[in-house]
Amino acid sequence: DWSSDVCSSDLITNGAMTTDDPGPGSGLDYGGGCPGTFYMITDRGPNNARTAGDGVYFPLPAFTPTVVTVHGDDASAAIVVDAVLPLRNDADAPVTGLSNDSADDTPFISDSAATPLAYDPDGLDTEDLRRLPSGDFAFSDEYSPSVGIVDGTSGHVAARYVPSTVALAAHYSVAAILPSVLTNRRANKGFEGLALSPDGRTAWAILQTPMGDDGASHYGNSLVNRVIRIDHFDDPASATVGGHFIVLHQAVASLLPAAGQKDVFFNSATYLAPDKLLLLERVSNPTAGMPGRLT
Repeated sequence: DWSSDVCSSDLITNGAMTTDDPGPGSGLDYGGGCPGTFYMITDRGPNNARTAGDGVYFPLPAFTPTVVTVHGDDASAAIVVDAVLPLRNDADAPVTGLSNDSADDTPFISDSAATPLAYDPDGLDTEDLRRLPSGDFAFSDEYSPSVGIVDGTSGHVAARYVPSTVALAAHYSVAAILPSVLTNRRANKGFEGLALSPDGRTAWAILQTPMGDDGASHYGNSLVNRVIRIDHFDDPASATVGGHFIVLHQAVASLLPAAGQKDVFFNSATYLAPDKLLLLERVSNPTAGMPGRLT
């Protein structure tokens, strides 16, 4: 319940549409069994673009990105929550979904607020999730952009891998090993997909869209996107970038002519073989639906 630590009326006043629908399905991983265990992860929490100016408002700034373990109940046709694992820093304090610094959205508590909220260097905009053989969890993140590991028992962020030029004073381990060019990713269009080898030692992080300013024609119409391979991913002391690859989006004209190329996303990924990934490509167009294809 989003309102466990705040007044529900305040939450709604700040612009939230609900107090009991946290939406844990930003990322999903199958844990085995029948009807099956699934691991889900929330996004950064309730937020929306401001109409009163630049920035994004977070009506519940204390929202904590959380791993949720669930199973399907056939009798009730419902998803049953078995466990929740809020993400925490080294001091055992919950992290938030607020932006780390000015490289991302300026956070406000409401659409009409005049004073921004403080940035949170621990903040995570979690997107995809994979469970490691150890029982820990790997995640991808829009901010920086980054990928990392969460302790599967305590929820502590064990490691976060960011671009080499990002100086992040987080209260957990940060390794600046990713290519610096990734800081050119579009705002709120960081690592959306995450694929993991069965042994948990190699991860592939996939940007949601091509990099660059939406307003620049040479970026806005680009088909070229990036995939980063991280070797020794499960060992923060040894993790290195083992590959930087280009992957092409399908041209939006072959999908939805009314949309823009910047609205073609890679939203998820999974491992098939050491040299083969399965990517989910999706087109965002509110008036024409949102079909997807596998690449």
